[in-house]
Amino acid sequence: MLKLIFHSVFIVGVSSRVALFGKPAELCCSLNDSRTAQFITWMKDDSVISTSKYNANLLSYKITNTTYKDAGIYKCILDYQSGLSNEQQFLLQVHDYPEYYSNTSTSMKNSTIFALCCVNYSPFFSEPGITWLIGIDTLTTSHEKYRGKSHHSEANSVCSMISFQSSGQHHKKKLVCLVADELSVNESMELNVTYPASIISLQITSSDESYPDQIWENQTAFIDCEADGNPTPLVLLESKHMNKIGWQTSSYDFVTKVDSHNRYHWKFVLPNVTRNESGEYRCTATNAVAQYYKSKSGYLDVKYPAAVEMVTKSTVNIEWGASYTVVCVTDSNPLSKVTLHTIVQGHWIELPTQPSNIATNGYISKWEFQLRNVSDGFKGKYRCVASNRPGKVAVSDILSVNVLAKPLPNSIAMKHGHLVIVSISVIFVLATVIISTWIYFSRKRTSFDIIRRRPRMITSYRRNRFPDLIRTSQVFQGATCSTFQKPFPNQPENKDKYQAQHQRQKDFFSMPPSFCESDLSDVTCDTSENTSKGKRGSNCDSYGYAYVHELEIDLKNVAI
Repeated sequence: MLKLIFHSVFIVGVSSRVALFGKPAELCCSLNDSRTAQFITWMKDDSVISTSKYNANLLSYKITNTTYKDAGIYKCILDYQSGLSNEQQFLLQVHDYPEYYSNTSTSMKNSTIFALCCVNYSPFFSEPGITWLIGIDTLTTSHEKYRGKSHHSEANSVCSMISFQSSGQHHKKKLVCLVADELSVNESMELNVTYPASIISLQITSSDESYPDQIWENQTAFIDCEADGNPTPLVLLESKHMNKIGWQTSSYDFVTKVDSHNRYHWKFVLPNVTRNESGEYRCTATNAVAQYYKSKSGYLDVKYPAAVEMVTKSTVNIEWGASYTVVCVTDSNPLSKVTLHTIVQGHWIELPTQPSNIATNGYISKWEFQLRNVSDGFKGKYRCVASNRPGKVAVSDILSVNVLAKPLPNSIAMKHGHLVIVSISVIFVLATVIISTWIYFSRKRTSFDIIRRRPRMITSYRRNRFPDLIRTSQVFQGATCSTFQKPFPNQPENKDKYQAQHQRQKDFFSMPPSFCESDLSDVTCDTSENTSKGKRGSNCDSYGYAYVHELEIDLKNVAI
């Protein structure tokens, strides 16, 4: 028989252990200097379970199928040759897995969920604690705790009931009943909360990761609609453009994914966007709970590079010292900055001229540049340069400016004007005097004037090379006179010459001259004596023909 020595015992302390009903359990002894012990003894509730010579394998006590009867206080005792003993105590508790009871796993949003969780445990020990979790978050809602009768006669039962209002955030999360001990066994149920579809957010981005907030023409734009709802919502993209009436459902391709919060992301892809696709966009969501939900709209602002046009004519002539306005119109998004350029030494340079006026209408802007006090230095070529994006510029057509000649100063112009006026006045006076004199002498000539002008008359005969016979018809003091004359009768050589040329007219050589029947009817000429008779005085020339003062003037228009 083994002898147990209980004097001089050193107790190492009590260790609490928990075992699950129906599962294996093991108690491990961890005393110091165990290799020098002679005997090892295991006891339960002061009753010896086993004793034997020391063996390292006996430092642990194993229970294959734990029952509620296995709960109690265990001791591990080591005896040494010196008569000393060491012991270690264990408090072993046994409980079952929690049992879960709930009214339903599916509920509507904002409805009340009831849940009950019970745990069977070994009697005569403290009851296990129960904690409620949703996902990993502890429910702070108060719960009722009470003891119940277990279906095991050897065990007691403790229960906890909880009630809370469901929300959309509870969907697809687990409601956990946790036994708060070293084993942390639990029982859980996944919640299925139905709630209306909704749009959480709408975000518009660009495919250019460097500038995700700027969407330029011909790039790809993304519209990400974050939706929530149970059952899974159906999301559509709607747009409203300036040139369309009302909201229109778009047909862009999309991809979907579910994030860590069980929210749905519908990502619509807009490839190669144009400026005509600018406008408002919104997402709509529907499911079995809510038929229609619309989000707040977002604006897709498609930017495009500047285009500039010179409104002014291609060529203009500007007076010296005047002002001229160069007008350029741009179409761009965002609005462009426009500068005026000119050619200097074969290169285009920007002028420091600031615009005198800028007017905008939507994405159309009109820029006006004022050329003031124009001189020769303004002559040349001009163009407008617009830019609304770094490294991108647009140029207009070329405007050619010509500057008219510089006018004379006012003092010189006044002097010239005075000279012109004086000159015109002098010419007018002289012309008036000459015309008046001519009229006077044409109507008031005397016989003296006629005789005095005879040499000029003869000169006119010679200069005009008269033919054989001349007839003149003149108006003299209201009477018409016809005179037939033989030119140069005292020069036979001329007569022969004219007779040879004009045989038809030689019979008229001997015709006497005829005179007017008015005031000249008394005038007669004696061709032999070169004398004249008549009351008007000497009116016969040296050739014996009657002469009137009109003859000198009208000889230029003689009729043959």
